[in-house]
Amino acid sequence: MELLSNAPIPDSLPASMTLLREKPRLGVPSRKSAPHQRIDERNCTAVLGLRFPCSETVSGTVVAPNNAACNIQRATSGVMAAANLGLAVGKGFALGGAVAGLGATGVGAPAAAVLAVYGTVSIFGQGLTGAAQLYSAATGNYGTAAGVAQIGNILSGPVSGLGTLLGGGSLAAAEGNAGYESAFTAGAGLIDAIRAGGAGLALAMADHNTAQMSLFGAGGGNACGAGH
Repeated sequence: MELLSNAPIPDSLPASMTLLREKPRLGVPSRKSAPHQRIDERNCTAVLGLRFPCSETVSGTVVAPNNAACNIQRATSGVMAAANLGLAVGKGFALGGAVAGLGATGVGAPAAAVLAVYGTVSIFGQGLTGAAQLYSAATGNYGTAAGVAQIGNILSGPVSGLGTLLGGGSLAAAEGNAGYESAFTAGAGLIDAIRAGGAGLALAMADHNTAQMSLFGAGGGNACGAGH
Protein backbone atom coordinates (compact mmCIF):
# COMPACT_ATOMS: atom_id res chain seq x y z
CA MET A 1 0.00 0.00 0.00
CA GLU A 2 1.36 3.36 -0.98
CA LEU A 3 1.65 6.06 1.66
CA LEU A 4 -0.04 9.36 0.87
CA SER A 5 2.90 11.46 2.00
CA ASN A 6 2.84 13.48 -1.18
CA ALA A 7 -0.92 14.09 -1.14
CA PRO A 8 -1.76 17.79 -1.38
CA ILE A 9 -3.12 19.40 1.83
CA PRO A 10 -6.20 21.57 1.31
CA ASP A 11 -5.66 25.23 2.09
CA SER A 12 -8.70 25.28 4.39
CA LEU A 13 -7.34 22.56 6.70
CA PRO A 14 -4.75 24.70 8.63
CA ALA A 15 -7.34 27.42 9.09
CA SER A 16 -9.84 24.89 10.42
CA MET A 17 -7.30 23.47 12.85
CA THR A 18 -6.46 26.96 14.03
CA LEU A 19 -10.12 27.63 14.75
CA LEU A 20 -10.39 24.36 16.67
CA ARG A 21 -7.50 25.42 18.89
CA GLU A 22 -9.16 28.70 19.84
CA LYS A 23 -10.46 29.06 23.45
CA PRO A 24 -13.22 29.08 24.45
CA ARG A 25 -14.51 26.62 21.83
CA LEU A 26 -18.00 27.33 20.63
CA GLY A 27 -18.83 29.33 23.74
CA VAL A 28 -17.48 26.69 26.15
CA PRO A 29 -15.31 28.42 28.78
CA SER A 30 -11.75 27.39 29.44
CA ARG A 31 -11.08 24.86 32.18
CA LYS A 32 -8.88 27.34 34.00
CA SER A 33 -11.40 29.94 34.98
CA ALA A 34 -10.85 32.56 37.64
CA PRO A 35 -13.13 32.73 40.66
CA HIS A 36 -15.84 35.38 40.94
CA GLN A 37 -16.24 35.55 37.17
CA ARG A 38 -18.73 37.76 35.43
CA ILE A 39 -19.93 37.74 31.83
CA ASP A 40 -18.64 40.53 29.65
CA GLU A 41 -20.90 40.97 26.58
CA ARG A 42 -19.18 42.41 23.53
CA ASN A 43 -19.26 42.07 19.77
CA CYS A 44 -17.07 39.43 18.19
CA THR A 45 -16.04 39.16 14.54
CA ALA A 46 -15.95 35.73 12.95
CA VAL A 47 -13.45 34.62 10.35
CA LEU A 48 -15.96 35.22 7.59
CA GLY A 49 -16.52 38.82 8.63
CA LEU A 50 -19.86 38.20 10.37
CA ARG A 51 -20.43 40.18 13.59
CA PHE A 52 -22.33 38.56 16.42
CA PRO A 53 -22.57 38.97 20.23
CA CYS A 54 -20.39 36.61 22.21
CA SER A 55 -19.56 36.07 25.85
CA GLU A 56 -16.12 36.38 27.35
CA THR A 57 -15.30 35.39 30.89
CA VAL A 58 -13.20 37.91 32.75
CA SER A 59 -12.03 37.84 36.32
CA GLY A 60 -13.58 40.26 38.78
CA THR A 61 -13.65 41.02 42.48
CA VAL A 62 -16.36 41.87 44.98
CA VAL A 63 -17.03 45.59 45.16
CA ALA A 64 -15.15 47.04 48.12
CA PRO A 65 -17.05 48.94 50.81
CA ASN A 66 -16.94 52.70 51.11
CA ASN A 67 -13.45 53.26 52.50
CA ALA A 68 -14.22 56.75 53.78
CA ALA A 69 -17.25 55.61 55.80
CA CYS A 70 -15.34 52.61 57.11
CA ASN A 71 -12.41 54.76 58.22
CA ILE A 72 -14.76 57.16 60.01
CA GLN A 73 -16.43 54.29 61.81
CA ARG A 74 -13.10 52.79 62.85
CA ALA A 75 -11.89 56.17 64.11
CA THR A 76 -15.09 56.63 66.11
CA SER A 77 -14.72 53.14 67.56
CA GLY A 78 -11.15 54.00 68.56
CA VAL A 79 -12.30 57.13 70.42
CA MET A 80 -15.10 55.23 72.16
CA ALA A 81 -12.71 52.40 73.05
CA ALA A 82 -10.24 54.78 74.66
CA ALA A 83 -13.04 56.47 76.61
CA ASN A 84 -14.64 53.24 77.84
CA LEU A 85 -11.35 51.59 78.81
CA GLY A 86 -10.14 54.72 80.58
CA LEU A 87 -13.44 55.09 82.42
CA ALA A 88 -13.40 51.45 83.46
CA VAL A 89 -10.02 51.93 85.11
CA GLY A 90 -10.93 55.27 86.70
CA LYS A 91 -14.31 54.08 87.96
CA GLY A 92 -12.68 50.94 89.35
CA PHE A 93 -10.48 53.02 91.66
CA ALA A 94 -13.41 55.25 92.59
CA LEU A 95 -15.60 52.24 93.34
CA GLY A 96 -12.97 50.80 95.67
CA GLY A 97 -12.86 54.02 97.66
CA ALA A 98 -16.64 54.32 97.85
CA VAL A 99 -17.14 50.74 98.97
CA ALA A 100 -14.42 51.07 101.59
CA GLY A 101 -16.01 54.27 102.88
CA LEU A 102 -19.47 52.71 103.20
CA GLY A 103 -18.15 49.50 104.67
CA ALA A 104 -16.35 51.36 107.45
CA THR A 105 -19.67 51.75 109.27
CA GLY A 106 -21.96 48.90 110.22
CA VAL A 107 -24.99 50.72 108.85
CA GLY A 108 -23.39 51.16 105.45
CA ALA A 109 -22.20 47.58 105.03
CA PRO A 110 -25.29 46.33 103.12
CA ALA A 111 -25.21 49.39 100.88
CA ALA A 112 -21.52 48.84 100.29
CA ALA A 113 -22.18 45.25 99.22
CA VAL A 114 -24.88 46.33 96.76
CA LEU A 115 -22.68 49.10 95.40
CA ALA A 116 -19.77 46.70 95.03
CA VAL A 117 -21.81 44.16 93.03
CA TYR A 118 -23.52 46.75 90.85
CA GLY A 119 -20.35 48.71 90.23
CA THR A 120 -18.25 45.66 89.47
CA VAL A 121 -20.70 44.32 86.88
CA SER A 122 -21.14 47.75 85.31
CA ILE A 123 -17.42 48.47 85.14
CA PHE A 124 -16.69 45.03 83.74
CA GLY A 125 -19.31 45.63 81.02
CA GLN A 126 -17.81 48.98 80.13
CA GLY A 127 -14.32 47.49 79.93
CA LEU A 128 -15.61 44.64 77.76
CA THR A 129 -17.24 47.11 75.40
CA GLY A 130 -14.05 49.14 75.20
CA ALA A 131 -11.95 46.08 74.40
CA ALA A 132 -14.32 45.01 71.62
CA GLN A 133 -14.37 48.53 70.18
CA LEU A 134 -10.59 48.67 70.26
CA TYR A 135 -10.41 45.41 68.31
CA SER A 136 -12.87 46.69 65.70
CA ALA A 137 -10.99 49.97 65.37
CA ALA A 138 -7.73 48.14 64.78
CA THR A 139 -9.02 45.47 62.39
CA GLY A 140 -12.22 46.83 60.84
CA ASN A 141 -13.97 43.65 61.98
CA TYR A 142 -17.50 44.37 63.21
CA GLY A 143 -18.79 40.82 63.24
CA THR A 144 -18.20 38.93 66.49
CA ALA A 145 -16.64 42.01 68.09
CA ALA A 146 -19.92 43.92 67.70
CA GLY A 147 -21.74 41.14 69.52
CA VAL A 148 -19.22 41.28 72.37
CA ALA A 149 -19.63 45.05 72.57
CA GLN A 150 -23.39 44.60 72.77
CA ILE A 151 -23.03 42.25 75.75
CA GLY A 152 -20.72 44.78 77.37
CA ASN A 153 -23.28 47.54 76.88
CA ILE A 154 -25.96 45.39 78.49
CA LEU A 155 -23.75 44.72 81.52
CA SER A 156 -22.94 48.43 81.79
CA GLY A 157 -26.56 49.00 82.82
CA PRO A 158 -27.09 45.70 84.60
CA VAL A 159 -30.43 46.30 86.27
CA SER A 160 -32.29 47.28 83.10
CA GLY A 161 -30.16 45.23 80.72
CA LEU A 162 -30.20 41.91 82.52
CA GLY A 163 -33.74 42.56 83.70
CA THR A 164 -34.91 42.89 80.10
CA LEU A 165 -33.22 39.62 79.15
CA LEU A 166 -34.71 37.80 82.14
CA GLY A 167 -38.11 39.12 81.09
CA GLY A 168 -37.74 37.56 77.64
CA GLY A 169 -36.62 40.69 75.82
CA SER A 170 -34.21 40.72 72.90
CA LEU A 171 -30.55 41.65 73.05
CA ALA A 172 -31.29 44.86 71.16
CA ALA A 173 -34.01 45.85 73.66
CA ALA A 174 -31.75 44.97 76.58
CA GLU A 175 -28.93 47.04 75.13
CA GLY A 176 -31.23 50.01 74.62
CA ASN A 177 -32.65 49.87 78.16
CA ALA A 178 -29.17 49.44 79.62
CA GLY A 179 -28.06 52.49 77.67
CA TYR A 180 -30.79 54.60 79.29
CA GLU A 181 -29.76 53.30 82.70
CA SER A 182 -26.09 54.11 82.05
CA ALA A 183 -27.01 57.60 80.86
CA PHE A 184 -29.15 58.16 83.95
CA THR A 185 -26.51 56.98 86.42
CA ALA A 186 -23.81 58.94 84.61
CA GLY A 187 -25.97 62.05 84.73
CA ALA A 188 -26.65 61.53 88.42
CA GLY A 189 -22.93 61.09 89.01
CA LEU A 190 -22.21 64.33 87.20
CA ILE A 191 -24.75 66.19 89.33
CA ASP A 192 -23.25 64.74 92.52
CA ALA A 193 -19.77 65.77 91.39
CA ILE A 194 -20.94 69.32 90.76
CA ARG A 195 -22.63 69.46 94.16
CA ALA A 196 -19.46 68.16 95.78
CA GLY A 197 -17.58 71.19 94.55
CA GLY A 198 -15.92 69.55 91.55
CA ALA A 199 -14.44 66.48 93.22
CA GLY A 200 -14.33 63.80 90.54
CA LEU A 201 -15.89 66.21 88.05
CA ALA A 202 -13.61 65.26 85.13
CA LEU A 203 -14.38 61.56 85.50
CA ALA A 204 -18.10 62.20 85.92
CA MET A 205 -18.24 64.47 82.88
CA ALA A 206 -16.35 61.96 80.73
CA ASP A 207 -18.68 59.19 81.90
CA HIS A 208 -21.73 61.30 81.11
CA ASN A 209 -20.51 62.23 77.62
CA THR A 210 -19.55 58.65 76.78
CA ALA A 211 -22.92 57.34 77.97
CA GLN A 212 -24.72 59.88 75.79
CA MET A 213 -22.63 58.97 72.74
CA SER A 214 -23.23 55.25 73.30
CA LEU A 215 -26.96 55.88 73.71
CA PHE A 216 -27.07 57.45 70.26
CA GLY A 217 -25.09 54.61 68.69
CA ALA A 218 -21.67 56.19 68.26
CA GLY A 219 -19.38 53.72 66.54
CA GLY A 220 -22.24 51.34 65.76
CA GLY A 221 -23.33 49.94 62.40
CA ASN A 222 -21.14 48.22 59.86
CA ALA A 223 -19.84 50.65 57.28
CA CYS A 224 -16.85 48.40 56.64
CA GLY A 225 -18.87 45.95 54.56
CA ALA A 226 -20.34 42.50 54.91
CA GLY A 227 -18.20 39.79 56.37
CA HIS A 228 -16.38 42.12 58.75
